[in-house]
Amino acid sequence: MIQGIGILIGGQSRRMGRDKSLLQYEGRTFVETIVRIAEQLTSNIVLLGQHPDIPESLHRLPQLPDQQPNKGPIAALHSLLTNFPNGWSLMLPCDTPLITKETLDLLMNNTDPNTHATVFADPPPANRLHPTTALYHPNLLPAIAAAICADCLSLTRLVLDNPHTLVPTTPAVAHALTNINTTDEYQSL
Repeated sequence: MIQGIGILIGGQSRRMGRDKSLLQYEGRTFVETIVRIAEQLTSNIVLLGQHPDIPESLHRLPQLPDQQPNKGPIAALHSLLTNFPNGWSLMLPCDTPLITKETLDLLMNNTDPNTHATVFADPPPANRLHPTTALYHPNLLPAIAAAICADCLSLTRLVLDNPHTLVPTTPAVAHALTNINTTDEYQSL
């Protein structure tokens, strides 16, 4: 079903004050935890961004630098879809150590071949999308390139402006999608 998985590792971690991908959870770094889940879905995994201190256990995985530096996750998505141009790719953030294969299966099982993105969405009143844990099709590449050129870097806007499927979150899915962005959130794990 998916051609590849890209894991975001290039963020600046401003709110955390240190690199989130290297934080420890249950004896592994966050990024190692996400890779372990991703490996249950495919062996075609890349790390999105450059990271000089990636754990040795992950040196085997290619690191894809953003083709457009300093443009955020939308540039990483462009790199991911350029690397896997023949089908759906899953983008995952490194800061969701509670993610499960079952959560990702739910996303994959709700993909519509007539759309370009499949994204989790919190129900009203939140209505929040989770565009960094989402499936994307390379048919979206022209829209991504145009958004980057126009400096419109919001993944949420990209999703909403193009054919997409929204998968409603349940409380269990919302828990699995928890981003760890601050020291307080990390200490509450």
